[in-house]
Amino acid sequence: MSEVTRVFAETYKMYDENLDAFSNRWKDVVVLGARPEDCRLRSVEAFGHTWRVSLAGEQVEVPPEGFPATVGPPDEDGLQSLRFHTPWTGVTLAVVASPIVPQTLVNWFAECSHLREVHGLELLDTSRARSLQGMFLGCESLEALDVSGFDTSQAEDLSSMFFGCSALRSLDLSGLDTSRVTNMSSMLSGCSSLRSVNVTGLDTSRVTHMSNLFCSCSALRDLDLSGFDTSHAEHLSGLFWNCTALEALDLSGFDFSSATTMLFMFRNCSSLAALRMPGVSPERADKIRMGAMFEGTDSLGDTPQHLVELVRSGTGVSIGNL
Repeated sequence: MSEVTRVFAETYKMYDENLDAFSNRWKDVVVLGARPEDCRLRSVEAFGHTWRVSLAGEQVEVPPEGFPATVGPPDEDGLQSLRFHTPWTGVTLAVVASPIVPQTLVNWFAECSHLREVHGLELLDTSRARSLQGMFLGCESLEALDVSGFDTSQAEDLSSMFFGCSALRSLDLSGLDTSRVTNMSSMLSGCSSLRSVNVTGLDTSRVTHMSNLFCSCSALRDLDLSGFDTSHAEHLSGLFWNCTALEALDLSGFDFSSATTMLFMFRNCSSLAALRMPGVSPERADKIRMGAMFEGTDSLGDTPQHLVELVRSGTGVSIGNL
């Protein structure tokens, strides 16, 4: 296994051959490397052009623990916002310029809403990273991402990893080693353009937190979860909330023996016309929160109240052709 390396980052502004600025933002690109000199560039290839670059800010060393988020004060409605302290949030391009082995990737590109491309991911060795929480959170301009080379064998937390990546159209996660992962909450939440996601190879046998995993994946029409092991999943609230294009779900292999929350689980799955899922043990039913679990699922042809009763009774739900 690779040894953890230090990671340095340099930010640049890009100019074309006429010295016209790429954007009106101060930072256009971040370059990551294992040594300060690895981050030094004179030009960069991106978006079909060769760009000249000039330094934009001081070089920083990426904290070994990643970039933690802080909770802001309540607004007039009492809602609190998260603030991320990633120092290159305005960039459009990220470049890994030399082999790096970080011990965590927490919020590395969080709220980089202009980020369109990431170059050099093959030089990013994730084999020592225990957390990829929020790695691409809020990257709403990122249309494609290849994580097939990621070694996540040590990872325990993938929560919010792609949260709010609303331009991503497809994602293949089948090669990720998730045998140690316990938290996948909101991992794909808000990926509203996602039409295809391959999760068939994921090992979820240790996952306890699955809340909002597919929440607002409103372009998904089908989802193969036949390999999902939910025997340790406690938190399942909002799992498919606002998956408005989903037409069928086969959850017959799900195990709810550890579940404590299933609130809003299928809320607003307005196209869902076929569903197979087991019920919960009647002895545990009163210990599991199921409020608004089937609210807005009119295509199932049954009332939300009766569907919840079927789950609580242990009978489960079996509707439509799968």
